[in-house]
Amino acid sequence: MGLKHTREYTQIIDELTKVLESFVNLQELFQMNLKDWTLLSKDNQLEILSTLSDDIFYALGSENEYIIGNQKIKYNEENKSIDIFINEQLKSSISLYI
Repeated sequence: MGLKHTREYTQIIDELTKVLESFVNLQELFQMNLKDWTLLSKDNQLEILSTLSDDIFYALGSENEYIIGNQKIKYNEENKSIDIFINEQLKSSISLYI
């Protein structure tokens, strides 16, 4: 089960995908080194990150947070948003409602 939302699902996933692009060492999650990751086309990278965004969206429906290294993605029930933290500092917030 995913999170409740009124925004278009594709908008939320696109926004989350853009945030994931900025994550450091994200390729390690896919057991890839940086060289192999950079050899992928931009379209392939975005497809992988979009799939990860989709997985995270649904995971946040049952788990409050998703941690990748020193980066945390957390469902903020009070604000109806997905909050992104790097080194415990809020870096971005994705609204789930219009």
